[in-house]
Amino acid sequence: MKNKEYRVYEVKTKKTHTFSIAVIICGLLLSISVCNLVSFMFFSNGIDFVSGKQRNANNFYAVEVNSFDTYDDAYNFATTLQQKGGAGYITYNKKYKVLSSLYLTYDNAKSVADNIKGEYANACVYEIVLPEIVVPDDITKEQQNAITTSFAVTKSAIATMTNIYLGLDKGEMQDTTAHTMLTSLYDECADQVTSIKTAFHSLDTATYLRHRMYLTDFASNLAEISTINLSGIELSQIIKYQQIKCAFLYISMANLFQ
Repeated sequence: MKNKEYRVYEVKTKKTHTFSIAVIICGLLLSISVCNLVSFMFFSNGIDFVSGKQRNANNFYAVEVNSFDTYDDAYNFATTLQQKGGAGYITYNKKYKVLSSLYLTYDNAKSVADNIKGEYANACVYEIVLPEIVVPDDITKEQQNAITTSFAVTKSAIATMTNIYLGLDKGEMQDTTAHTMLTSLYDECADQVTSIKTAFHSLDTATYLRHRMYLTDFASNLAEISTINLSGIELSQIIKYQQIKCAFLYISMANLFQ
């Protein structure tokens, strides 16, 4: 399953002097026996020492199983990972990174990454940041609402897909229920495609045409997994793959308004 490569927006590594200050603060906290110390999070592209509880709600956390210098090596590894039920999604950020699943919290992703380190020593947490949407103020209220709603529905769909595949993996949800939920998500996203087309029918600028294109792709991904004929492939694996792909589609849409 060779996937499209979408650009990953990096979490910037803090500067050295900031890190030193953080160390001093942590030492002070230890000296006065404060129990709730700041937990340090490690990501594939550096260290970010903001507590998980304080992180922006727009952040999602993927499990990065391994990374490679060449796409072919990453693809071969991803194919094997998919056979074991992982997403096997490949993205590029300094290296070709293979992602297996996406979670709503850092702790959940970290727990999974730690559990598979025995088999995959390089497993770690990869943070995916969904940018804040800056809606243009030189368009109508209808157009502003169409943009805001489409992004909200898209982000909600990504989160819902997490709950669906977790339910499937734990045996708490049947395939038929998952298909029903996915079909509902598709309908919501398809409605947003129509809404964007209606709101911007007389304003076919490049930005809104591309926004519509990405939104259409997102809806198509949901349609694909809600109507797919399972042929020896686990539905949860397909959802994991498409969910991560949809997260990067969201980033591509959001980048149009930055």
